[in-house]
Amino acid sequence: KYSNRLLIYLVLSISLAYISGNASSRLDWIGMITNSVCLVLCPILFIHFVGNHFNHLTLKLLPKGIVPKLYIIPFICAITNLLIYSIESLYTLQAFLVLAIFSLLFLYIILVLSINYIYYKEPKFKILFLSIIIPILPFFMLYALPLVLIDKYFVSAETTIIFLLLIPFSFVFFNIEKQLFDIEFYISNLKYYSSFSIVFT
Repeated sequence: KYSNRLLIYLVLSISLAYISGNASSRLDWIGMITNSVCLVLCPILFIHFVGNHFNHLTLKLLPKGIVPKLYIIPFICAITNLLIYSIESLYTLQAFLVLAIFSLLFLYIILVLSINYIYYKEPKFKILFLSIIIPILPFFMLYALPLVLIDKYFVSAETTIIFLLLIPFSFVFFNIEKQLFDIEFYISNLKYYSSFSIVFT
């Protein structure tokens, strides 16, 4: 199922963003590109997953055709990183723009999930909120959003991203409970979750 692959790509992107964070903080060129692209790609993949998984519904605030346009953003981030590689003074601006884009997309996701859950009363919206949004909230509320709004964070990124460990484990839990996917999908993809958990660790 295509939506299942999107979910795996999402967790993989989160893992890469997590791993490349340290290299990016040391101004490593490859680390900066990987981190900025994956950080922006995560919410886009999630939006794509929601649109595909709930394609039987007319989702509010998620018009058809918006996803392909959103995938342009990671490419712009990559190109921007290439252009500013030799201009150290622009690194801070680039980091600010990436966090601003991430924050806007994350707020958009919260809005889409909330409104559609209220409208359709679909339990899976709540499950997605608990399994993905809640673990990312500390990074968003305590690091990314304050840094964008007041140029100051409350808790370091290294501390807040620890909560991302909850994402693969929550998928396993909801799969066992048969609340998100069928049990056959859980069994066939157990190796993916195991590897992601090891990567996060």
